[in-house]
Amino acid sequence: MKKTIKTIAIAVLMISTLSAFSQKGKYGVTPEDSVSCIENLSVYMNPYFSGGDYKEAVKYWRVCFNTCPKASKNMYINGAKMYKQFIKETEADSTKKALLDTLLMIYDQRIANFGEEGKVLEKKGADYLRYNKESPELANEILKKAVELRNNDLGPGAAFSYYKSYYKMLQQKKVDKVVLIEQYLPLMEIVDFNINKYKAEGNEKYVGYWEGTKSNIDKYFMAIAKPQDIVGAFQPKFEANPKDTILLQQIVSVLEKKEKDGGTEVELYKNAATNLCEVSPSFTCLMALGGLNSKNKNYADAYLFFKQAAELGKTDDEKINSNLKAAQVAYNLKQYSSTRTHCRAILAVNPNYGEAYLLIGDCYSSTKFGENELEKKYVYWAAMDKYSKGKSVDPSIAEKASKKYARAKANGPSKELLFQYGMIDKPSVTVGGWINETTAVRVPQ
Repeated sequence: MKKTIKTIAIAVLMISTLSAFSQKGKYGVTPEDSVSCIENLSVYMNPYFSGGDYKEAVKYWRVCFNTCPKASKNMYINGAKMYKQFIKETEADSTKKALLDTLLMIYDQRIANFGEEGKVLEKKGADYLRYNKESPELANEILKKAVELRNNDLGPGAAFSYYKSYYKMLQQKKVDKVVLIEQYLPLMEIVDFNINKYKAEGNEKYVGYWEGTKSNIDKYFMAIAKPQDIVGAFQPKFEANPKDTILLQQIVSVLEKKEKDGGTEVELYKNAATNLCEVSPSFTCLMALGGLNSKNKNYADAYLFFKQAAELGKTDDEKINSNLKAAQVAYNLKQYSSTRTHCRAILAVNPNYGEAYLLIGDCYSSTKFGENELEKKYVYWAAMDKYSKGKSVDPSIAEKASKKYARAKANGPSKELLFQYGMIDKPSVTVGGWINETTAVRVPQ
């Protein structure tokens, strides 16, 4: 088998030798190098590498690596794949170290011969972190350079490995956790940039990759950062630059991550959000001030902030979250028409957002008008329509919707009242006032 393959490779070589020499040493320095290179490239790749026999393939691969380093970029990609497999299969620490050294050398030689430094350093740093548990700071140095070179072009795996390297350094007491807090913010800018980019492109696969990266980084951040740590890290920066838009956005964003731990209750959050809205009114600061006022039950001001945020929302999530907050505080203010307006804005983005239907139903149930005892109860039928609709589009709220439906039904017109007003045989009625909807007549059994 080997002899046949070599014979074929030599035959191909006879045809391609002149072309090979014309490519400035691509296949080696001497004619003999070229013969050896082309022959071994063919043999290592097929049948061995393509067949998964890496132990045999690497014998021929090494010849190519040493003889003709400029022959093929795939040679480095395949070499890395083989050596990572060898590391996984090896138990002896000394052998693992030697294999890792070779893997790192493969990455270095790929950069030297084919460039793409930032892209290759992503892989080198991630693998160093994976296979060398004792020195995360060395992996961090590699990944830091990759981040500097790649910025928003960084890959999701490298972004996570970069933050993970800091976390491992913290575990080994090689950095303070304030470093992880500071590094979290610029890294999240890269993550969010890519999530929004791939959402705009409709690339669900990469949206999933980046959202997974965001979730994994958040787990580390949430594990180490407490509101007082964040304040300690950013209070001096805030005092030095109280109108720095980027800094203010970072402070607001990171403290909101710790809302359950009181992050939005610290004075720094309020001051940063207030300054941010003064310097550069944005979705972020408006939502922050809306939240602060809502917590203090200052619903009138909260509503104004949430309403402005809804007008600035760009992504689907921003539109839904801001309109939901605006709807909730409008409901607390008994501004039911405004509540419905914001709920309808939510449903324009996501027709299956069941909570919006429930909130509209609550507004109907809470409304008091009508010229007689019967008409005053029509609102409960209108509410039942919304509760039923919410349940049908969003099974996750089925239990809540059913309870609300049952209460509205119990408060609706009795059979006797319908009979009294001659409505037993009517198919539908129009609920007046701001509701202005037609609903079916329901005769209790």
